[in-house]
Amino acid sequence: MTRISRGEKNRRKLLRETVAPVLRRIFSFARDPEGLAALVAETLQETAVKRGTAIFKVGAPACSMFVVVTGTVELHARQAGAVGTLGPGSSFGEAALLSLVDVRPATLFAGDGCSVVEITYDGLFASLERSTMDQVHSAMERLADERGRQFVRGLPMSLLHGVGASEDDICARAVALEAQRLVF
Repeated sequence: MTRISRGEKNRRKLLRETVAPVLRRIFSFARDPEGLAALVAETLQETAVKRGTAIFKVGAPACSMFVVVTGTVELHARQAGAVGTLGPGSSFGEAALLSLVDVRPATLFAGDGCSVVEITYDGLFASLERSTMDQVHSAMERLADERGRQFVRGLPMSLLHGVGASEDDICARAVALEAQRLVF
């Protein structure tokens, strides 16, 4: 994986257009989700990943999330193989970022023209400590609690007809919780 240097103006534009919307979705609980997203995004670095390279592997330790900036990534489950393709603006690893899971439930391979940003637990909370938004820490705890309950119930995968996922299917629960957008 290689860090991409686009020039500060282009880097900020790309983060604002691709990464910030993902962060705003995650931080929707905050009084100023746009400001919080900008605070976190300003420290992120885009990384180019060669097609076929594993960004992470199933079972690997997990404490970060990835946002696809350009190109595609392919999601592979341990037993099911290829599950789907994620494109720009998609994310994977929110549960790991919130410390709900400590290992990766799937393998993520780079597709064509892939670049990603990684948001680490330490980086997120360093940004939050710089924030003057008093409600952020308690809101992050509420979000983690809500996602934990969602994970236990296998939502939303267990509600989809024709998918065949039950509440006790750990892979379906993890994939549903982790991925914001899957393209089949």
